[in-house]
Amino acid sequence: MRRLFLVAPFVTAAVAAPLHAQGAPHLNPLVDLLAARKPVFGLYAPSNRRPPARPGTPPAPETPPKSPAQLAADALAQGGSDYIFDGGMEHDFDAGYASFTEFAKGYWSTEPFVSGGVRRLRQPLVVKTPEIAPDPIKARARIAQQLNLGVNTIVFVGVESAEEVKQGLAMMRPASGGGTRPDDVGAAPKLWGMSEQEYRARADLWPLNPKGELVNWSIVESKAGLARIREIAAVKGIGVLFPGAGTLRGVFTTTDAAGKRVFDEAGWESAIQSVLAACKEFNVACGYPAGLGDIELRMKQGFSVFVIGWGRTASRRWSWGARWRGGRRRMRRSGGTKKDGRWENGRQRLAAALVVIASTPFWEPSPKRTPASSGRRKSMCETPLGERSPCSCNWSPRLGKRIPSITSITHLLVRLYTMHW
Repeated sequence: MRRLFLVAPFVTAAVAAPLHAQGAPHLNPLVDLLAARKPVFGLYAPSNRRPPARPGTPPAPETPPKSPAQLAADALAQGGSDYIFDGGMEHDFDAGYASFTEFAKGYWSTEPFVSGGVRRLRQPLVVKTPEIAPDPIKARARIAQQLNLGVNTIVFVGVESAEEVKQGLAMMRPASGGGTRPDDVGAAPKLWGMSEQEYRARADLWPLNPKGELVNWSIVESKAGLARIREIAAVKGIGVLFPGAGTLRGVFTTTDAAGKRVFDEAGWESAIQSVLAACKEFNVACGYPAGLGDIELRMKQGFSVFVIGWGRTASRRWSWGARWRGGRRRMRRSGGTKKDGRWENGRQRLAAALVVIASTPFWEPSPKRTPASSGRRKSMCETPLGERSPCSCNWSPRLGKRIPSITSITHLLVRLYTMHW
C-alpha cells in the first residue's frame, strides 16, 4: 500500500498527459501515431505472385493461389504492422484497381477492426495513386475511386511542385472542407461502419482537419522535385514526405563512354538527405522504403515512417523496427493485456502504467544505510526496461528505504510518456 501511495501521483501525471494530448482515438491509427511522433512501420500487401527462384536453385513447388480474403487475413496477421501498403495502381491504374478491389473486399470481410472499445482499424489501407500533373481530371476520379473502397491514405508519386500537391490534397477533401472530391462516396461509409453523414464529417484530411481520418503521403523522386523540395515540404496537409529512394537510384545512374552503368552514390545520398532536411525544417514526418541493411541508420538520421517489402527478409527487417519501437515492447514486458497490438481503452493504459511504475525497483531496501549517513549518493538504480544505470537516490530514515530523486522520477515519466499509447 505504501508503494502504491507513493506511486499514484506520478502515475496520474504520466498517464494524463498523453491521453489529454491525443484526445479521442481516430478510426485511422496512423493519425494518432503521426500526431504523437511515433515511428510507423508497415508491410506491402501480400499477393499470389511467385518470387523468382534464386540462381542455381530449383523453382518453388506450385501452390494453389490464395483467395483475397486469405491474403487479407495473412496481412492482418502481422500484428506488429501499422498499415497495409499497395503500390499496384501507380503505373497501370485499371489493372491495379481491379486487383486491389478484390483484395479490399477480402480485407473488409475479415473484420479489420480492433475488438471492443472505440471503433478503430487494426491496419488501415495505404495505396499509391498515379501521377497527378499529367491529367488532373483523371487523377481526381482515380483518387475518388480509391477512397470509395474505404482507403485511409493516398500516396502521391513523382511529385514535382507545390501546386501539384495542393491539387491532389483538394481531391481528397470534401467540398465542405474546401476540396474537390466528388459527392459520390460509394460504399466507404458502410465499410467504415458509420452513417453517410458521419463519414462525410470524418473523411477529411489530417492535419488540416484534426478530426480527419485521411492522410496523404507524397513522394519526391526526380531532380525537378528535388529542386523544389522546400516549397513542396511547406505545403500544409502533407502527412508524410518520402524520397523515392529506388527511383532516385536510377536518376543518379548514368552510362559512361564504355557503356558501363555508373551509380553516383554521393549524389543519391545527398538527394535523400535534402528531403530529410526539408522534412525537419517544415516539421513533416519523413518516410523511407526500408531495407535490411539501412533501416537502423535511417531511423537514427530522423526518418520515422517505413515501408517494408513482403517476403523472406521482411521478418528480419521487422526486428529492427521492434527494437526501436520501445513502447509496445515495454508494455508487453510489463504484463498488461493487449488486443491486436494496441491498448483498447484508457483503463488498460492506466493499468499498464501502474504495472510499469510498481514493478520498477526504485524502493529496494538498503539495510547498510543509517539515518546518520543520510544524504545524496550515486548508486545503481533500475530503469523501467530492467537496465541498471547510475542514478541519484535519497535516503529516508522514516521509511528505511531509498526513494527516487527528481532525476529518477523525470526519467520514469519520460519513459511512460513515450510508450505506444
